[in-house]
Amino acid sequence: MKDILLFSLFVAFFATNLSAQNVNIPDANFKKVLLENTLINTNNDGEIQVSEAATYSGIVDVASNQIKDLTGI
Repeated sequence: MKDILLFSLFVAFFATNLSAQNVNIPDANFKKVLLENTLINTNNDGEIQVSEAATYSGIVDVASNQIKDLTGI
């Protein structure tokens, strides 16, 4: 019984820590450009995950989008 409880706690701990981590993108215009690019935002969930950002290796055209902060790039 004790082993089952410890195993359950172990699984619960790691399951909560395996959730997707989002990239912090404070500039709304920059985030909009990234979210509209389906090659970057592959799961279309309204956020950019670290895994999505790490996978993308193309060009991000941010010209003429009134972007003031590139935090998250």
